[in-house]
Amino acid sequence: MSIIINHGTLLFTPEGGQQTSVSSNEAATELNVSYGLVASYGASPDTFVPGDTILYTAVIQNTGTGTLQDPVISADMGDGALVCVGDSVTAFLACGGSITEVPVAVCTGCPTTFSLSCDVPAGGVIVLSHNATVAATDENSITACIDVSANEYQCETTCTASAEATITRSVLSLVKSAPGCADVGETVDYTFTMTNNGSEAVTLDQLTDQLPVNFTCSGVCLTVGGSEETLTPNTDYTVSDENLFTLNPARSISIPANGCAVLTLSGTFTA
Repeated sequence: MSIIINHGTLLFTPEGGQQTSVSSNEAATELNVSYGLVASYGASPDTFVPGDTILYTAVIQNTGTGTLQDPVISADMGDGALVCVGDSVTAFLACGGSITEVPVAVCTGCPTTFSLSCDVPAGGVIVLSHNATVAATDENSITACIDVSANEYQCETTCTASAEATITRSVLSLVKSAPGCADVGETVDYTFTMTNNGSEAVTLDQLTDQLPVNFTCSGVCLTVGGSEETLTPNTDYTVSDENLFTLNPARSISIPANGCAVLTLSGTFTA
């Protein structure tokens, strides 16, 4: 809390005299200032396979009536399972209808720290985003934690808050590839690689792809573990009038643990 002291000054001119002044007494008001800090931490996407890049977003809000200074975010990046991409860090302060970018000093390591050079007024919100890559790990989930601290304005104490974000291993990952360029009428391939990252086999139930309207599909090939699976048009897969491709095998097709399946759609483009 702080004491606000105030007084007034009166100017007056007596009849036939000179202007003079008189001061009032000092009035003191004890001002109660509160400090509060809340934080949240989110990850997108919330599933991973090693090598993926995850976008993390920290939101910090000053819930008190006093100003907070120079917040610091200390991030435990999953005990080393995540590596912060230093040049991906951005931070913004939203307050009173305005948004301004905030300078951030980043110190990567365990933990990774983000030091922000700014004051956060009452009601102000800091949004800090950064990317992190997933290192090789056998863990099925990774939890990143943040601890946030900020100095109370002209006080010797600090406000603190914490939050966490958990991502889980994706059992099956899907990657689509296509040629960078192609000529009209040239046969091209769309390739889907499905990788089973789990310790048990998974059943391939369905795969859909909205093909470009000027792409004519002429061939479909599915391999599992390097062996080709026979697919029958209109039984195992269909292509609708709107060019929606749907793979829905009539028989059970499984992808073994740590194995992969590759689906190739061949076709041509018209102009």
